[in-house]
Amino acid sequence: MKFRRWYCSLLAVLALSGFACADSKIVVFHEPGFPTADSAPIPDSLLRAVLPNAQFVSAADLKAQLSSAQLLVLPYGSAFPEDDWAEIRGFLQRGGNLLVLGGRPFSRAAYRNGTIWKLRDYSVRYTQPLMIDQYQDTPGSDGLKFESNPNIPLAIPQFSWKQGFSPIIHLSAVDLYNRGGSAGSLDSNLDPLAWGLSSDGRRISAPVIQIDHYRNGFDGGRWIFVDADLSADFSGSTTAGEIVSKLADQALQGAEEFTVRPALPLYLPGEPIELAVQWHSATHSRADVLVAIGTEAEGEAFVFQTALTPLPLSQPLIYPAPKEKGLHIVYAYLEIDGKRRRTYRSAFWIRDFDYLRSGLSLASTKITSSSTASRSP
Repeated sequence: MKFRRWYCSLLAVLALSGFACADSKIVVFHEPGFPTADSAPIPDSLLRAVLPNAQFVSAADLKAQLSSAQLLVLPYGSAFPEDDWAEIRGFLQRGGNLLVLGGRPFSRAAYRNGTIWKLRDYSVRYTQPLMIDQYQDTPGSDGLKFESNPNIPLAIPQFSWKQGFSPIIHLSAVDLYNRGGSAGSLDSNLDPLAWGLSSDGRRISAPVIQIDHYRNGFDGGRWIFVDADLSADFSGSTTAGEIVSKLADQALQGAEEFTVRPALPLYLPGEPIELAVQWHSATHSRADVLVAIGTEAEGEAFVFQTALTPLPLSQPLIYPAPKEKGLHIVYAYLEIDGKRRRTYRSAFWIRDFDYLRSGLSLASTKITSSSTASRSP
């Protein structure tokens, strides 16, 4: 009975997502006897069912298949084939997309000893070239509330994990100034796709993350990590196929940079609002943006909402000044082919002298010469 429910759910997933992946070039690493580390194994039957057009490739054939692939799927948790590291790294450097199911990606190299695969100890030797210093342990799902990221509307179904692993990752590869302590360029972006919330609403675990690489290494690539020790019942759940299918389709979209920011943090009453829009996609040349502005006092009640504006733009968006003063929240919605892909939030302030004067006043204390002298060295 349980298998029948799982099979029916799987058919529904295939009907919804099979078309999106039909023409994709997905390579799934598959090697009999290969060990899984820091996570429960993902059955080969599940992957073949939800990724019917993927190529399942052994360690010996991985190099040849990665030359034309768009997405590499590693289903063995922290483990990866050590002898294929150069080919995997080269694929990622070319902007290849990646989906790792479980564990701490690239922290446990596996090597063949005769006919047996063995695992090396945990190491950051292979993670550091990927800009990942290490992984920090985060709580498992027991006692936590599951929340899918509303700004990236994948609506990932709830699942359980025994422990999470949060990567310490560098998002800047190049310094803006050639000196110590300088700021770096924004070369990549990390978004949690789901969180585990504590009883007081704090996000203390992120079992699925998305890393988009914009420039200065891995350009255009999107990496999705299910960076957690998945529970043994994950693969048998009715939602496992839907989760894997959604994440594979999301990874295939490649990196996408989208920001809508006010040109100034503070505007005078009656001054037009200027919004700078930045959008770049590895796989799409056209998109639309819808902008809405709301006030702090009204929560998400909109002051005004615009029509869809085609992207890309060569000029900033300019809107009439809202009548309300104080804090205003900008909600920017990215849509591609009629489907909402992302929500970006920013804010600006319209000067309000009455509000400023309503707070407590600051007073200065005169320092006498005697007190100054007493504090002199």
